[in-house]
Amino acid sequence: MGRVVLPFSALGVHVPRKLYTKWVEHPKTLGERLLNKRLEKGLLQKEVAVLLGVSEDAYRFWENGSAYPRIKYFPKIIEFLGYIPIELDTTSLSGKITLYRHLHGLTYKEFGKLFNFDGTTIRSWELEEFKPFKATLNRVDEWLNSKLHNYINE
Repeated sequence: MGRVVLPFSALGVHVPRKLYTKWVEHPKTLGERLLNKRLEKGLLQKEVAVLLGVSEDAYRFWENGSAYPRIKYFPKIIEFLGYIPIELDTTSLSGKITLYRHLHGLTYKEFGKLFNFDGTTIRSWELEEFKPFKATLNRVDEWLNSKLHNYINE
């Protein structure tokens, strides 16, 4: 009985990998927006993952909607997309806090440190569960207005 022997060579053949081409016509989710931008730029998931500083699996989960990125990744996501992928009412304190946190990748706690408030207080303002006292509201709102003047629709 004979043995089949396959010839092997030190020469490699590079076969370009085809990009997944399911373009989403009207993207609604962050994952769909990431997918469209990736396809527009002709990149593989692993290449986008490197750009965003995450594992390929993490990026794949974001793109297919199985997971949502942590706030710390949003500055790079916004840079990659070229726009802010969340809808906000930037006329409200809540919207301004959300916008600032996403632009800078800050947790509630990290944002709270800017004003000597704890993260739970900031979260309650952002979710509009509570409003700050008028003096605090004015101070925080003025500060945010000065930092976000290019983004605010007032």
